[in-house]
Amino acid sequence: MSNFKIIGSINPEVGKEVTYTVTNSNLPGSLFPGQVIPLGSNPFVPQVQWSVYVLKYGKWQLKEKNNKTGPKAAYTFTEISLTRQAIRIVARMGEEKVTLDIKPQKTVERKIISVELCDALGKKQTKPFAYNQTVLARVHCLNLDNCTVNVTLWEDDAPGEGHSEINKNNKAVTKSELISNGIADIKFRLATDFAKMANAQLAKGDKSEGKFHEYYVTAEIFRQKTISSNNINVINPDNKTPDAKPKPTPSKPTPQKPKPPVPAATKGKSQMEEKGIVETVGSAIYDWGESKLKVLSTILPDPMEIVNSVSKLATPDKKEEKDVSCGEKYCIKKGDSSELIREINIRLAGFGGNVPTDKFTDRTEKMIKQFQRDYMKVPETGKICGNVLFAIDDFSSKFDISNTFWNQIKCSCSTKGKKVISKLKGISELNSCDGFGDHTGKGTYGGNTESEKFYRYEYPGIHRSLLFGIKALQFYFSKQTTYKIDHITSGYRCRFKNYTTTNHQGKAIDIQFSKGTLEIRGEKKEYLKDLRDIRDNIYIKYLGAQKEWPAKNLYSIEPIDLLYDKKGNVRFDHTFSWIHVDVREFDSIYLDDKYFCKNSTKLNGNTILQLAKDSGFEKTCMCLKPKALVEPPKKEIKEGCYCNKDLTSQILKDIGISNEKATEFLEAINKTFTDYQINTCLRKAHFLAQVIHESGGFRYTAELNVADTAYDGFKGRGLIQLTGEANYKKYGTYEKQDFTSSLENKIKLEKLPYSARSSGWFWKQEASLNDEADINDHIYITRIVNGGYNGYNDRLKYLKNGFKNLYNNCKNDSGKSTDFAFDKSKSYNDKRGAFAWGLWHDPGLNKEGCTKDKEKAIQGYSRFIDLAGDNYAETNWYNIKKISSFSNLKYTVKKKEYVKVLDAAKQRLKALKT
Repeated sequence: MSNFKIIGSINPEVGKEVTYTVTNSNLPGSLFPGQVIPLGSNPFVPQVQWSVYVLKYGKWQLKEKNNKTGPKAAYTFTEISLTRQAIRIVARMGEEKVTLDIKPQKTVERKIISVELCDALGKKQTKPFAYNQTVLARVHCLNLDNCTVNVTLWEDDAPGEGHSEINKNNKAVTKSELISNGIADIKFRLATDFAKMANAQLAKGDKSEGKFHEYYVTAEIFRQKTISSNNINVINPDNKTPDAKPKPTPSKPTPQKPKPPVPAATKGKSQMEEKGIVETVGSAIYDWGESKLKVLSTILPDPMEIVNSVSKLATPDKKEEKDVSCGEKYCIKKGDSSELIREINIRLAGFGGNVPTDKFTDRTEKMIKQFQRDYMKVPETGKICGNVLFAIDDFSSKFDISNTFWNQIKCSCSTKGKKVISKLKGISELNSCDGFGDHTGKGTYGGNTESEKFYRYEYPGIHRSLLFGIKALQFYFSKQTTYKIDHITSGYRCRFKNYTTTNHQGKAIDIQFSKGTLEIRGEKKEYLKDLRDIRDNIYIKYLGAQKEWPAKNLYSIEPIDLLYDKKGNVRFDHTFSWIHVDVREFDSIYLDDKYFCKNSTKLNGNTILQLAKDSGFEKTCMCLKPKALVEPPKKEIKEGCYCNKDLTSQILKDIGISNEKATEFLEAINKTFTDYQINTCLRKAHFLAQVIHESGGFRYTAELNVADTAYDGFKGRGLIQLTGEANYKKYGTYEKQDFTSSLENKIKLEKLPYSARSSGWFWKQEASLNDEADINDHIYITRIVNGGYNGYNDRLKYLKNGFKNLYNNCKNDSGKSTDFAFDKSKSYNDKRGAFAWGLWHDPGLNKEGCTKDKEKAIQGYSRFIDLAGDNYAETNWYNIKKISSFSNLKYTVKKKEYVKVLDAAKQRLKALKT
């Protein structure tokens, strides 16, 4: 009997590297007596092959990226491993095989484990990338779900891998993402502008840029330790180094050691244009008429996933061939039936509307014709050939549902893991919502009829036909410039959100929009015309939706109007600042669980091309008829961008500064922007919004009605009101100035240039607010600058002016708006930020600066209570002991009064819900 065994922990702790080895006493250890050869070194013993399998849907699935070879294998199990049904390590050596089933254990540690920079599918790539491809940064974390991770793409000028101070000016772009199931995925498009800047100047000691530029990412959370990824090489499109002349072939080939890629050059701020909701292919032009559907540019496309391999969309063969057409012999057409047709009916549902039937119906033919006409720009045949299959994959990839949208779609109930009572059931039960309900309620209805309208089943995700309809919506919005999709305001709502309707339990999505710079928000009659225009000319015209719910098997749109009940409360059975679309009227056979999904992987599955091949339609895939070119929409050329450019006094006036102060402060403000890297339109807009409010439009550079002796003689001074001796000293050290020894020296902070420069110092050096501006987090920036939310509305007013005059004309960034959601802000994961959000919005309290809003107050208090836990003992935040509503909570210790913040939050939450 063999003693071949795996040695190692069967309960590894998540986030810690564990090494596994094998023993095999039956194998020879050495060739000579007394000689010891480690396992794996003996040339007569086969190498150990290591694999990891996970149990899924009753089958063991190989995780190829974990394959290893050698006497030992080191693995670090991530948080997602805790959700696996089972995990098995397999070791093979020759004909022998042994397995070890493991079950990873939780850890209390919170940290980033590792960062990978991969291709668009999350796979490590050994070949160089090309500009305009997408790379994916995958951040593996421990116990950080629902926290925000900041990921920055850098161009590398330093030797070796890892982050270096040498690269401090080589920051390309920073993006943020919420962590879910221990992972955050952030996509970066390698813009062609990066190449121009990389070649603009050489790294120290280099004579040329060489064939490659190098990039990496860093990930950071809570401003703690920064973790770096692996480096990737990107082909330098401007490399002009001539190839060496071929040498005569020697009698014996002499192997040559390949030259390492030359480090990329130092560059400035990235000119990459952020993509917002839609990621387009850029300048790639797809020719649906060529027999190989080749890409007519030098830009390589991103890979698309198929079964057990990676396929590159529209990759040309090396050899040109003539157009290949089957004469419709192998085309799929009306009357046919297959599971492939069902999948096409789902993926193109947004082109005129359809249901997930396996039949090629009249609706399918009409849908295909619309897709050919609008997306492919080819003659309409209504039949499916290879060109159509290619184009479906192209459409699905190009207009995919972004991570931002997925986070907005998930249920935002705040009582997960707690026992609560829902309005629909009226009983105390554990909230087990996973972001898409808990899949209970099957077969139960409200009201007196078994109607889908009253069905209480929490479907397992969002209907795929609805999500592919949103993809089509994004495509049609890209063809016009009047309106813009902003965000999803409501996707999945489980019963613990305490609505009495059930449409949003997997069957509905609400979206808000902008018209130019005007955000369609709030209770305003004038917005109804725009919403009806979007409904009639996009949803109904292109998606085939219907007004309300008169017919079966169509997308349905909730009525649009602004109505009030007898008590003057706005009615929510009509939409007035958003559009609601649902699949409620689909027949029950089309609302089967298999049509619902919770993530991008389940939504997209394999490519249509691969599904066609797997289903026996190989010859259909090869049928490529002559067609026309499809060009992506041209980007709008914007003028007036102020990235890395001085502002004018007119811009300051347009944002909200008087003519006199704009002229007086212009030079100092521009110098502050330069010295503190406030160098993009978005950063400038956020900075000005805060300092204009703090200084009353640059009129006040010291706190009003406060004695010079206040704060121990260090009252607020400068545009951003620098306060306290410690801050005075820190800033003095930075500027090599004395701001502390006398009143005269302190007053220097009230005068130019230090009144302006001190605000830049605080912004960048102390608070790192450039990073928050990059992710457009106005809520958190206000919380850091103010401590709470005093003047939130006023700051927002100036920020909107900044967007109008700066950001909306920016060439390097787009897609952001001034509609801010608390649960998308860093304040949502900050105890003080959450408590303050409740306090300032509380209609029963007198905190000023925010519009009173009961729901927002409830949201803030609830989030704080969730973050604080049951034993939180902090007291007297925001001087709550002086608020009369909390007088009953006061207690005294050594003649000092205290109010516990947790008690205050619980009391106000109960009062607001009563």
